[in-house]
Amino acid sequence: MALIARLRQIDAWAVDYIAEHSDRLLKKTLSRVEVENGYSPLVRTYGSSASVRTKINVKGARVASFWNERGEQIFDPPVEGCWQD
Repeated sequence: MALIARLRQIDAWAVDYIAEHSDRLLKKTLSRVEVENGYSPLVRTYGSSASVRTKINVKGARVASFWNERGEQIFDPPVEGCWQD
């Protein structure tokens, strides 16, 4: 749960930062509420459970690095459907 709390802190910081700098970032002045309405948070809560939004580049110039269970780097991404492992 410490990770979820940290991600929520990042969400709160991002909303504050975007609202404060909306003129420069979005070319218009937005209130905090307006930013919240358009912001997609990292953490979403559904009842007593939460999910985390992620994006992993598996191809291209910004490809993620992968390691196996022995700590050895592997150069191909894990097969589709086994990310939870």
